[in-house]
Amino acid sequence: RVARRQRQMCIRDRSTGVDKRFINHLPLDIRVVINWHLNDVDVELHVEDPMNEKCYSFHNSTKLGGLLSKDSTALGPEEFVLKRAMPGTYRINAVLFHCSNHDQVQKELGTVVNVTATLQFGTPNEVSRTTTFRLSKPKEYYQVGFITFR
Repeated sequence: RVARRQRQMCIRDRSTGVDKRFINHLPLDIRVVINWHLNDVDVELHVEDPMNEKCYSFHNSTKLGGLLSKDSTALGPEEFVLKRAMPGTYRINAVLFHCSNHDQVQKELGTVVNVTATLQFGTPNEVSRTTTFRLSKPKEYYQVGFITFR
């Protein structure tokens, strides 16, 4: 009886099939997503805010409200989000933190990494930029770029 009532309450979006109760408009000032192409490789996303506070897997929330998703050692993604950004420069970096199959990484000449940075995510003013690069050495630190938020 309870299960039948829950099914009746579940109204699905026609285009996605997702329960409409789980669909919300969540605009963000800044969103950064990183993923890579090799399994058993851990690429870390690091975002440093204008207050020089770094957000990364071992410090995944900031005083300004930045949040980093759970660490992924599969193919990603990892995601940094900030609902209300403080004006200033946000630095985006990637680190090849760990690779359990170093021989495969060397054979492939590194892992291909994609980073997409989006300003005003989920709004009509949304602007995204994507960059692709390779990381091949453990602990290699790559400066992806920066966002200046006004």
